[in-house]
Amino acid sequence: MTAASSATADRPPHIQIADPAGLERSAEADAWNGFARAATTDAFCQGWLAVTCVKVAATEGVLVLAQPNGRDFRPAAVWPQGARDRARLGQAIEQAVRTRALVVLPAGAAPARLVVAQPLQSEAGVLGAVAIEVERQAQPQLVRLARELAWGAGWIEAMVRRRRNAADAEAARRLRQVLDVFSAALEHDGFAPAATATVTELATLLHCDRVCLGIRQGRRVRVKALSHAAQFEPNSEPIRAIEAAMEEAVDQRAHLV
Repeated sequence: MTAASSATADRPPHIQIADPAGLERSAEADAWNGFARAATTDAFCQGWLAVTCVKVAATEGVLVLAQPNGRDFRPAAVWPQGARDRARLGQAIEQAVRTRALVVLPAGAAPARLVVAQPLQSEAGVLGAVAIEVERQAQPQLVRLARELAWGAGWIEAMVRRRRNAADAEAARRLRQVLDVFSAALEHDGFAPAATATVTELATLLHCDRVCLGIRQGRRVRVKALSHAAQFEPNSEPIRAIEAAMEEAVDQRAHLV
C-alpha cells in the first residue's frame, strides 16, 4: 500500500452535499418555505394551514380564529385557496367550538372521506378551530391525526399570544402618551398656557408640524392655541383656513383631511 493510498484509507468517505436549490421540490417543502417566510398574521395562518394539510394528506382545510369579543369566529385561512363550497367544514368547526372537542363527520355525499375538526384552546378559552377533509381512516389513524392537529395548535396559540402582547404594548404606549399630555397641561396655570403646552406636547408625540386647538363659539370655531407658539395672529390666512376646516369637521361630525 502506498503512502497516498494509506492516507486515503484513513479518511472518512467523502460525502457530497447537494445544492439545496437543486433538490427535488415537494409540496411539504413548499408549504414549510411559505410558512417560514410569513411576515404577517394572514401569511402565518395561511402557511400553518398549508403545512398542516400537506402533512396529514388533507384535500382541503379551513382555519378560523376568535374575534376580540370572544364570541364570533372568522376565517383566517383556507387551503387550497380559491372559491369552494366549504359548508361541511364550517359545520364541523361550529360543532367543535360548541363542544370544545374533536369532531369527526362524514364528508357529505363522499362516503370515502371524513371531515375532522379540532378546537384550538388555551387557558383563556377557545382561540379558534381547524377543519380538514381527509380519506376515511381507521380509529388508530384518526387518533394520530387528532394528536397532529393538537400538536400543531401550539403555533397558533403562540401567534395569538404575540398578537395580544403587541396590542397590550400598544395600549400601554398610548396610555403613556395621554398621561404625558395631561402632565404638560397641569404644569401651567391658566387656560392659554395650558392649552399651548397641550398642543405642543401632542405635536411632539405625534410628530406633527403643527397642532391647533379650536373652541366653538356660537356657530364659529376659533383657534385658541397653536403648538410651539405662545402668540399667533388670529386673523391670518392660515389660521382662518384651519378654523374653516374645524367648522366643517364639527358640522359633519367626522374626521376630515
